[in-house]
Parts: sequence; C-alpha cells; structure tokens
Amino acid sequence: MTTPDDQPKKYTLLNLQVFNSLRNRYAVAAAVITVAVAGGAFFAQHDVNQAHRQTSANIEIRNSLLERSRHIRDAVWRARAQLAALLMEPGQGDRRASVDGNIRQALSDTESLVHHPWIRSHGEQAKIVQLQHALIALGKAAQTLIRTRMDPDRQYPALKYARGTMLPRVQDFLTMAGLAMDELQSGDPHPERSRVYRDIVQIRHLGEQMIANFRMYLANRIGTFDEQALATQEASIALQHRQLSQLLADLQRQVRNGDSGLQVDASLRAMSEDIQGWFDDFEKVKQINHSDEWRIDKVQMRDTIAPLFARIWNLLHAINTQIKNSADSDVSALNVIAQNQNRLIWILASLGLGFILAGFFALERTVLRPLATVADALLTEASDEHSVTLPRAQVRETRRLVNAFREMRRQIQQRQVALEHQALHDALTGLPNRSLLIDRLQQAIFTARRDHGELALLMMDLDRFKEINDTLGHQVGDRVLKDVAARLSQTLREMDTVARLGGDEFAILLPGTNVEQAKLAATKTLAALHKNLELDGHRLHCSASIGIAAFPQHGSDAQTLIQRADVAMYVAKRNKSGAAVYDPREDQHSVGRLALMSDLHNALESNELLLHYQPKVIVATGSVVGVEALLRWPHPRHGWIPPDEVIPLAEQTGLIRPLTFWVLEQALRQSMRWREQGHHLSVAVNLSVYSLQDSELVSEIQRLLARYRVPAEMLYLEITESGMMSDPTHAVGVLARLDAMGVRLAIDDFGTGFSSLAYLKQLPVDELKIDKSFVMQMTQDDNDAVIVRSIIELAHNLGLHVVAEGIENAEVWDLLRILRCDQGQGYYVSVPLPGDEFTAWLVSRNKQLATG
Repeated sequence: MTTPDDQPKKYTLLNLQVFNSLRNRYAVAAAVITVAVAGGAFFAQHDVNQAHRQTSANIEIRNSLLERSRHIRDAVWRARAQLAALLMEPGQGDRRASVDGNIRQALSDTESLVHHPWIRSHGEQAKIVQLQHALIALGKAAQTLIRTRMDPDRQYPALKYARGTMLPRVQDFLTMAGLAMDELQSGDPHPERSRVYRDIVQIRHLGEQMIANFRMYLANRIGTFDEQALATQEASIALQHRQLSQLLADLQRQVRNGDSGLQVDASLRAMSEDIQGWFDDFEKVKQINHSDEWRIDKVQMRDTIAPLFARIWNLLHAINTQIKNSADSDVSALNVIAQNQNRLIWILASLGLGFILAGFFALERTVLRPLATVADALLTEASDEHSVTLPRAQVRETRRLVNAFREMRRQIQQRQVALEHQALHDALTGLPNRSLLIDRLQQAIFTARRDHGELALLMMDLDRFKEINDTLGHQVGDRVLKDVAARLSQTLREMDTVARLGGDEFAILLPGTNVEQAKLAATKTLAALHKNLELDGHRLHCSASIGIAAFPQHGSDAQTLIQRADVAMYVAKRNKSGAAVYDPREDQHSVGRLALMSDLHNALESNELLLHYQPKVIVATGSVVGVEALLRWPHPRHGWIPPDEVIPLAEQTGLIRPLTFWVLEQALRQSMRWREQGHHLSVAVNLSVYSLQDSELVSEIQRLLARYRVPAEMLYLEITESGMMSDPTHAVGVLARLDAMGVRLAIDDFGTGFSSLAYLKQLPVDELKIDKSFVMQMTQDDNDAVIVRSIIELAHNLGLHVVAEGIENAEVWDLLRILRCDQGQGYYVSVPLPGDEFTAWLVSRNKQLATG
C-alpha cells in the first residue's frame, strides 16, 4: 500500500518551495491584488466617460416616464371623485360607466410602462405589476360597492336577516294564534274557554306591539340613528318578550290542566317556539346593528376601496420617487466622478499598499494566534476548566485543527451530560430521582422564601402495586410504572417536577402553588390515573394515595416537607380518601403507623402472629360443627392488635397476599390435627377483597388442601358483601372455580353492605352470616328482630344455611332457636381460643352434651 509521500509528484506551481509557507502564499496573493487594483483604477476613467454619455440619454427617457405616471394618477383621481358622487346619488348610470372608464384608462397607461426598457433595467417592473393588480382589484371592488349601494338588502344585513328569517316566524305566530282562537270559538261556550280566548287575544296584541316596535327599531338604525332611542327600543323589545313568554307559559299551564282542545295546546307551544326563535333572531340583529358591519357599503369602502386607493398612491409615489432619485443620482454621480477621478486612483493605490501590510498582520491573527490558542485549550481541557474559547479558523489548516478539537470537546461533554443525567434520573421512567427532586425542591424553597411565595409537594404511592408485581410479574409492573410516569407528565404543567423516588412511590413539586391549588392538582392526577390500563390481556385499574405538604405552612426545608407529605400520604392511604393535606394532629399517629407497618412485616416473617378459633354451634342441638379462624397479633409494645387494624395495614403495605396464605395454611394445619384427634370440624377463613383479585388464590388453596389432606367441603371462605360487590363479575368467576373444587362459601356481615339479590342468586354461596349489629340487640329492638327473621327466611328460601354472629346471652339464643336459625357463634358460646385451648374446651363441651 502506498502512502501519499510515495505518490509521483506533479511539478505544478503549488509544488514550488516558496508556496509551502502560508505567509509566502499570502504575500504572493497580495502582490496580485495590488496589480489588479492598479488596473482597475486605469479602467475606471473609461467607465466614467461612458456613464456620462449614458446618463444624458436617460434624462429624456425619465421625463417621459414621469408624464405617463401623471396621466395614471389623474385617471385614478377622476375615478375616485366619480365613485364618491355615485355613492351620494346611486341612480346615475353615466357616472358608473365613467368610473369604469377611468380605471380602464389607468390600466392602459400602466400596461405601457410594464414593458418599458428603463423600467426593466432599473428593477421597477414588480412595482408596475403590483400597480396593475391594484387597479384591477379597484375596478372589481368599485363594481361590488356600486351593486351593494343599489341593493338595500345587501347594504343592510340586518334588514335582509329580518325579512328572510324573522318575518316567517311572525307569520307563523299570528297563524297559530288565529287557529287557537278559531278552536276556542268553535266549541261550546265555557267560562274557562272564554278566559283562554281573551288571554290569546292579549298575547297576540302584545306580540303585534313587539313586532311594530321592532320595525321602528330598524327604521331608527337605518335612518336617523338616535343611539339613545335605539337602546330604549332594544330594552322595550326585551321587556315585551319577557312579558309575552311569561303569559304564554302561564296560559300553557292553564290549558294543560283544563279542557281547551288539542289545537289550542299545540298552537300555544308553536307560538312559544316562534316567539323564542324570533327573539333569538332579534339578538343576532342587535349584534349586527352594534357592530361595524351594520352597513356593508361603509365596510367595503373602509376595508377594500380606501386601502386600494392608498396602495395605488403609494405605488405611484414610490415609482415617481425612484425615477426622480435615479435622475438626480446620475447627475450627481457625473459631477462627483469627474472631480474625484484622479483622487480615486491614488486612493486605490494606497489601499493596495495598506492591504499588503494588513495581510501580514491578518496572517498572524488567523493562523499563528489560533494555533497557540488551540494549544492552550488542550492544556486546560485536561483540567476540565473549559476557560479557553476557540477562535473561528480562517484557513484550511487551522480550520481542520479547530474542528477536530471541537469534536473532541463535544463528545466529552456528551458523555458528561449522559453521566449526569443517569445520576439524577430514574433509569426505568426517565423521571428525576430523589437527588434531583431534593435539589429542585431546595431551589424552589429559596425562590419562594425570597419572593414571599408558596409551593406544594405531593407524595404519591400506588395502591396494591405489590400485588401487580407479585401476581403478574415485574415486567408488567415496570410497564405500569412507565404508564403512570407518562400520565403524570402529561397531566401537570411544564414548570412542575415529577420524580420517582423508588418502587411505586412518586413525588410532584408544584412551584407557586397554594394548598387549594395543590388539592385540585391532586384531584386531576388521581383522575388521570383512574383510567384502566390494558396490558397483555389484563385490565388493570390504577389508583393512588397522595399526601400534600405546603411551604411555608408545613415546613421550611426540603426534608421536613418530604417527611410531612409522606405522613399525609399514609393518612390518605389509611382513610382511602385519595388525597390528604398534612395535619399536625395526624403526624404522631401516622409516624406510629409507619412503624406498625414495619412491625407487621417483621411479625409475618418471624411467625409472631396467632390464630384463635371461635366455635360455630347448631342452635337447635348445641353441637359444635365448625370454627371460624380469627387473626390475633400480640404486639410487644401495643398489646393485642385486633384484625380490623391488622387487615387494613396489610392491604396498604401489600402484605395482604402473604398474610392470607399464612392464615389459610395455619387454619388447615389445625384442621388436620383435629381430624387426627377425631374432631371433624369445618374451618372458616375470612378473605379480603384484594384476595379475590389474586390470580393464584384458587391454585394456592388447592395446594394447601392437598398438603394437609383436608376435604374441600370442610373449608369455608367468608367474603363480605362489599368485597363481593366491588367487582361482581370477577367475583362470580373466582367463586365458581372455588365452588367447583368443593370449597364452601359464605357471605360475612350480611345486611350491612350493598349486595344485589340478582348477584346473590348467581353466586355459588352456601351460607349467610348475619352481622352481629342486628343480632346483639334483637331482644330489645323489634326492628333488628324483624331484619334477622327476614334474612333467615330469605336464606332458607334460597336453600342457604344461616349463621348468627354476636350471640351474647341466652335470650338471644332462645329467640334464634324460635326463628329456626341454623347455627350461631358468639361469647355466649365461647370466646375465640388458641388451638390447644379450644381442643380442651371442645372435649369438655362434648362431655356435657353427652351427659345431658
């Protein structure tokens, strides 16, 4: 392979040693330029003499052009005067022809200028063409104006609108009134019909007055135009319309309640529609009369004719000015050139010499100095200072060097920007991360404090996102997070900051926003997230909880605002309110709740939770046939925490799924032990509404039943009415699969929710459990007793068993026996007990029943 040095050399002028240096090349170029300047000065004298002869010849041509321009101007003036006279007296046909003739004469003179050699040579042909177009447009506009002035309907749009639209409504109104009056006169005389007849006569008279007033209104606007009288007439017409509408409405109510005939009722409706339509048209006429376009010929004169005349005068003035200036400049140029001819030659020679000297200094500036600057830039680039500004290269050698250095700097800066973006943005969603959020929050606080302004910080956490991850996988979860990020960015302002803090937690910074505006933004955000998301055949519903903290009300630094917005978010999640503003009264409780959530997670992993069992007894015999498994949490600091506090905590933290499976496994393990001891008891487990949405619920239950060898019919799953009705279609599908396995299903707390009997009939339910709020006071409150009896009868008619909860005394027990309730549970029978204690209680209970 040959290199450039190996190529055969071509002995041209550029290969000489003298041209290897940029300085030498510049010196040779300067010498050539000097010779060219001297030659140019020699030929300048010859050009001056020739220009003198040419200028003298042009003076005569320009004078003739000015004369033609004057003819055009005179013709346009005549056309304008005749057009003004024609507007005053439209009937003079000879003036219409004169207007058109003068415009045609001006066009003819303009046509002769278009192709004139002087016009072409001086670049004025475009102005002449523009003048032609303006004259043509003026002719068309003048004809349009004359036609408008000759036709009143075209001249006054309101008059045309009144004739074409409002008059048919008036005629229909009067016709309908006449038909109603004829109908009333044709029937049997009756006081009621006579009164209606008089009212219609009054309405017709009032309508005729309003129409007459409208005619006076049009005459005033088109004729004398008294502005005060015009306003009075408009107010009078509006008042008459309101009176007429009220009379028609009152009469329609009377006719509707009386016996005046179908034609009268139909006529009154038509009259009401005509009057309302007429008044709507009147409003449009009034709007026209108050606008600049109430008289079209004035609009045409102002918007079309006058601008065209002005454009024509401007074009003629510009053409005349150019012609005169050109003549004057030619004469002046001859004198100046004649006086300065010799001086110019010496100036050119001096400039050539000066160029040679300046060239050397230019070489220093354009080549040598840039090379030194690039060298300095390379030294500073290594220290990342970027303090040297690269010059603009003037020659090829330095240009290539400078461009190469700029490309290197650009690539380095791109890599730095990419690294900074990765450090300050979330990799999944591209949103700012916690670091960038804190930086922008601190800057926003500084600005708000300086300007005495406000800002708001929103902390947002997706509800049940952990379920989506655990159930559908992290890929679906990532797509959900991207969709949420896109919705948030599209919903909020460009000045707002949306950040992802990790997991399913987002933050929104709203500069210049108070608490009320932040609430509106939170509502808008929740509405944007409410739309369902379709992913891989799964229809997901996104909801979130938002906490709001504002500066300076809730904190004066970034960390305080973040912490208090986080507290407000957990308050919103706990109350299921969607959004909540920070409240100091909730702070301690919320912080404790955060610690409690962490404790629950640890308790579930450390197996610190317990199950207690409450017996279900046949009311008629007292025999124990099953138990209900109840969750208990012996907290080391807070004592026993009941299920109604544990379950919401689990739902908020995403622990409801592992907690449900833990309860099922513990309950079935205990059921296996009792079966091994000879106690065949069914066991009931409560399911959360979130459990019904778990796609692995059915398979997990099937696995646990097989593992602990418990027959499916010995497991009861209890679901509340509200939980079942939150998504009844999905609930029917899940419960049908469980029923097909043989698992028994029960509706818990029946009577307190909003269940539909139609869905209740479709659901594969085996048992209804009456809520204890009805059972406990049924011996004192007859309404509760009626409700309990109705539920028992409904359940038996549907072929379902009934279990009464909350039995606390013998009176309630005896009344339930009378009402034929199937089973019962409550403190009257036994409090919930741990598994071993329940076994001892069961043995003792069976002995008592055996001995009678």
